Amino acid sequence: MAWEWSHTAEGIEGARQRLERKGLTWLRECHAENCAAVPETDGARAPALDLDRYAFELRHARDLCRDVLVDAIWRAAEEIRTCDNGGHALWMCPWGCHTVPPEPVRGAVV
Repeated sequence: MAWEWSHTAEGIEGARQRLERKGLTWLRECHAENCAAVPETDGARAPALDLDRYAFELRHARDLCRDVLVDAIWRAAEEIRTCDNGGHALWMCPWGCHTVPPEPVRGAVV
């Protein structure tokens, strides 16, 4: 089960900060998933993944800098505005396999 975001401004900012600290491989994979998502027309199910487009976008993402990847992922996440049941992980992709917690960054991020 998934919920819509309903976090404080500090929580949302913390999620953005945690996204900015993710590794390049994670960012590239997440960006490629967002680009390759094929929305369902009935809106009742999760989008499908176009595997050919995913492979293309993953190759293309190697040429994108960290800031561009983070901005694109954040825009996609703001559109889907989904988090796990309980609100402990904000989805950065349509399937919730790439998430960040809505917590302010304090010290080292794991």
